[in-house]
Amino acid sequence: MIALDLSPQTLQIIEQATKKWSNIQDFSPSVPTKKLYQTATNLVIQ
Repeated sequence: MIALDLSPQTLQIIEQATKKWSNIQDFSPSVPTKKLYQTATNLVIQ
């Protein structure tokens, strides 16, 4: 896995992307935030 320098600004962007993907993919609220960040990060890498 590619290591990213997650600055606060980057985290904010990922958080916004995560929220959008949560709506699209219908993620369960019980899913840990870390997994959502990982998912969003993977999307950014792709």
